[in-house]
Amino acid sequence: MISLYNLLFENIEDNKKELINMLSSKIDESLDDDTKEVIDLITNNTDPVLVQQILKLMKTQGIEAVVNTQVMKLLKKSNSRNRFVNPKTQATSKLGNKTKINKKLDFDAQQSFKDLTEEHFRSKSTFKAIAKLVSLVAQSSVSDDVKNSFIDLLEDPKNLIPGSTFDKESATGNVDSFLSTTITSHPLYSEIKEDLMGSVGEKATGTGEYFLTIFGENGGLPKQEGESGNGDVFISGYDIEVKNGNSASAIDANIVANRIQMDVYNIKWLTSVGFSREEIKDNFESKGKAKSKATSLDFTNPLLKNKLSQSGGGEEKVKNYLKGIYTSEGDKGLDDSDVDKLTSEIYSNIGSGKKLDFAKIVAPYVFKLYKKNKGFDIYLLMDKKGNFTSTNSDILPKGIKILSWVLGQGGNNYPYKAYITVSM
Repeated sequence: MISLYNLLFENIEDNKKELINMLSSKIDESLDDDTKEVIDLITNNTDPVLVQQILKLMKTQGIEAVVNTQVMKLLKKSNSRNRFVNPKTQATSKLGNKTKINKKLDFDAQQSFKDLTEEHFRSKSTFKAIAKLVSLVAQSSVSDDVKNSFIDLLEDPKNLIPGSTFDKESATGNVDSFLSTTITSHPLYSEIKEDLMGSVGEKATGTGEYFLTIFGENGGLPKQEGESGNGDVFISGYDIEVKNGNSASAIDANIVANRIQMDVYNIKWLTSVGFSREEIKDNFESKGKAKSKATSLDFTNPLLKNKLSQSGGGEEKVKNYLKGIYTSEGDKGLDDSDVDKLTSEIYSNIGSGKKLDFAKIVAPYVFKLYKKNKGFDIYLLMDKKGNFTSTNSDILPKGIKILSWVLGQGGNNYPYKAYITVSM
């Protein structure tokens, strides 16, 4: 906490100096008017998050990216109001047994950050989410009194979503129903919710995770930057795996040892069944102009059924294909009983039906492995409006739609995984 706190607040003057020096060194002795204005605005700025963002922009994209209309507008808006409390106007009050600053006048970003970190799971990634929230509140056009009241509500865990909300075999609803009405009816909630639901942070912090970190009881991001945790978000003792319900989300067996190159694996297996290279190309290779052609296995292809019948031992060959993906030494893969059941279901339907039919057959087995091997407590699928479906079991809840079973697609997008996709 101390290192990030220093980075965001105590080192703001160092960040300003570095940024101003960089801006000055990029141009001639006579500064142009736009750059002079940016330097002046940065000099007077008190928003550490914004200064840090502009410093990063300068380092990565250069002076043209910093000296532009959008950045200047942000700086002007940020400097148009004093967001730090004058020490002379501070007073202390009691919140339960906790002494805190009563922020009656100006909005104090630094104090707000410190107050919120006390009530959340402590990790560097959590602090980044809180810094994002404080920055959004600071930039809002509402009065400072309204901003302060919103921070005060977020400090009380009783107002937030408990992890037990999702800890059921099958739970559905909208997150608004599990927050205090004092939060959901607050003037700032709607705009903050919309922004945090769409925020995607660093280190694979996905959609909705910042929202759950802020509005979850003792919420946090436990797994980023080498920190412990089996889920994406930690809420009051529960590790929760969060997936975007607005689009197709991938679920794989999470058997690291079995992350074979699926296209190569498919070609090798199809060849063993009796397909020539030309037949594989005509029946299983993706069409179009893409440089990387995917060789995806399609169990609905009638020719596959014929080849398996002609070569003999077809069901055993299908079993071996599935074992190569879904079994492993130890207890990470399917046991023999599950392999036999899955093989029987797949083999009896080869050459008929739709691809979705096979996805629905394999999905329960894949999800069972996914939950066991990742080790999270709860699986949560949530859209950007806050509608969700969750389960604490290893069985996919009815509210989740199974979309596909992907067995090879070429390129760099999941080339080593066989996975299913789901959505709300």
